[in-house]
Amino acid sequence: MEFDTVQKVDRYKVQDDANYWYNYDDVDSLLNNTKDLKNIIINFYNSQIPRLKMLEFYSLGKNTGILYKDRAEKDKIDLKASHDFGGYISTFNTGFLFGIPIKVEKDISMLDDEDNTNDILKEINQQNDLDTLNSELGFDCSRFGRAFEYHYRTLENGQVIDKIALSSVFKTFGIYDNTIEHKPICMCRVPQIKKDGKTYLRLQLFTDKEIIIFNDTDINDIELTIKERQNHFYNGIPIIEWKNNRFRTGDFENVLSSIDLYDASQTDTANYMADINDALLVISGDIDISGKAVKNYKMQKSKNMLLLKSSKSIDGKASPVNAEYIYKQYDVQGSESYKKRLENDIHKFTHTPNLSDENFSQNQSGVAMEYKLLGMQLKRAEKETMYKKALKERYRLISNIRTTLKDKKTFDANALKFTFTPRIPTDIWNEIKAFVDCGGEVSQKTLRSNATFIENNEDEEKQIKLETINEFNQYTDNKNAIDYKSITDYLIEMDNEDKQR
Repeated sequence: MEFDTVQKVDRYKVQDDANYWYNYDDVDSLLNNTKDLKNIIINFYNSQIPRLKMLEFYSLGKNTGILYKDRAEKDKIDLKASHDFGGYISTFNTGFLFGIPIKVEKDISMLDDEDNTNDILKEINQQNDLDTLNSELGFDCSRFGRAFEYHYRTLENGQVIDKIALSSVFKTFGIYDNTIEHKPICMCRVPQIKKDGKTYLRLQLFTDKEIIIFNDTDINDIELTIKERQNHFYNGIPIIEWKNNRFRTGDFENVLSSIDLYDASQTDTANYMADINDALLVISGDIDISGKAVKNYKMQKSKNMLLLKSSKSIDGKASPVNAEYIYKQYDVQGSESYKKRLENDIHKFTHTPNLSDENFSQNQSGVAMEYKLLGMQLKRAEKETMYKKALKERYRLISNIRTTLKDKKTFDANALKFTFTPRIPTDIWNEIKAFVDCGGEVSQKTLRSNATFIENNEDEEKQIKLETINEFNQYTDNKNAIDYKSITDYLIEMDNEDKQR
């Protein structure tokens, strides 16, 4: 099999094995048959990367279905309208699932007074900005159906830190065993590097015990020879594949044909409007089309005008001269209805709400809104199941290496709980009002915590108390005034108690 360095990203040229799972018995057998590993790499670049590149284009609004399509009339203007449905769908789904950060904590039933697991988890989060990383992984999953996170250790300010980074889907793939459990036997990174005017591949193969680094090889003549082997202590493969669903498909991948149809219809409309400006003027009647007029026919055609002689009537009289433009008639109502139907299908089959739909944005009951979001909620549940598997493996790797190297800041990965909170707009103040109208009571602290203009509830509470004291001192005898310093000390003491709790 030859290696194709020209990446085809046309949607209609994506091959059948573009999302194929690579399988092999075990790593040792694979390393003993490097020809098979070479064929996997070639297939990854020739078959899988074009699909990934095509999906990336659609997620950026560069829809190949319309951009690679030329108009049949070569002498006509060829406008192309590309609509970013892919980016909208992926952004919406990612924000819906990761707009509120994932909550990772030890199960409260397993906590004790001396347990500092949650503090360790917060530290790992801050060192890696996991909220942002999780969102990036979710966005890649939504676009490509897969994403990869890469674990490694580094030294910062004299401290060893466990780091996690996003690994590009264009440089990373996994190989799984042939058992019913379908477990990964290794993960591969094959980035391209430029050297001496040539392009080389730098293959790294990650197993559950070591990292196998191969010598750089010419992209057009792949030869796999091992350069070095490095042991690691993760007791697991330090690259984790996130899956969007069991099929590893993107959120908008199943409606690419509908997106292409919508692009084509909007493009036809745009070209129609442009064609009107270049409409052909036809003049018919008793006019001279002989002699010099005939010689100037080509010039007339270039001016989008034709001169035609009308026939004579039965009594020998010439029919009247008429002038009219010839252009394709446009069924406005039918065309707009067709485009609206396509747009609705795109939203329906991706379970993504159409926020421009008047029926969606109108005030409705909570139950009615839940029904409109039911499809999205079902897809969210499927995604959460897949993502939780990756999260469990993430913290298992960190726990393994810390336990093996006898790090004091270790934890039990099996005791962790992951909470996803979908970002759904809610009218909290109407809900509070309805609750109070029914006889319920709401504390001032709860009311302040739901006010968007109050950044910190505790600081606001202290400020209210200080203003109350100042107002009291202003209208009372100085002898009975409350000492400002003493109340400040009291508030500081109160703040320290909050921190200790």
